[in-house]
Order: sequence, then C-alpha cells, then structure tokens
Amino acid sequence: MRAIIFCGLLATAAAPADAEETKSQGMNCEITLECSQDGKCDVKSQSVEFKSTPKDVEHHGEGTYEISYLGNTTVARMLTQYGPMIWAVEGEAKTETLQTLTSIGMQTEMEGSNDLSFVTWSSVELGERPSGKVRFMQCEAK
Repeated sequence: MRAIIFCGLLATAAAPADAEETKSQGMNCEITLECSQDGKCDVKSQSVEFKSTPKDVEHHGEGTYEISYLGNTTVARMLTQYGPMIWAVEGEAKTETLQTLTSIGMQTEMEGSNDLSFVTWSSVELGERPSGKVRFMQCEAK
C-alpha cells in the first residue's frame, strides 16, 4: 500500500500548470496520542479528515492553501516543500501546525495494508492562560 505524507503530497502535487490542474488533496487521520503543554499524554482514538486546495503555490509546493478540518476552513501556509503547514484560527489567539514525522516530503512504500504515515498536529493558544497540545496521528492520503 502506498502511504503518502500529507505535506509531501501537497508539495509534489500543488504547483499547477494552469487553473484546471488545481486539485484538492486530503488525508484521513486517526489521533492516537494527545499531549498537553505540561507533558501529560492521553491515548486517543479520534478520526479527523484534512483537505487542502492550493491557492498561491510555488513550483515545489511552498505557498498558500485553503485547509478544511473538523468543520473549519481557513488559509494555511506551507513554509517549505517539506512543511510544516501552519495557520491561525480566525478570531482566536491560536495557531495550528501539521508536520510529518517519517519520510518528510517523500512518497514511501510501506509494508502491510494497515501501515500509515505519522504526522503531528500541534496547537498553541495564547491569552491569559496560554496552553498547547500535540496530537500524534497516523494518516493516509485519500
């Protein structure tokens, strides 16, 4: 089975020759572990789907994307062809980041039908009581 790293998938498929080639990319993820800023971690089993559409993207994938997840749609920035993808939550003092943990920016062959790519999704919320969390996910391109 081919498991494709989300950031790498975006980087390799994102630079369209014309508007007709602009395609949304997505991944289905399962959050397996969630850790708070104080180091406490909980085992999770929560599904989340990410979908992105290139908007203003350079040849190697760096640039601006529209990203949708958990009912939210916002603009995200891919900082390099390898990630991370970062965005702010509108109306909140909160930033979100996606980063791959394995084979960054590359399509990889993985053994077995259930092997997935590992991705972190981190959130930082500023304000009177700053907080943060990191979610460890197993993801598969769709």
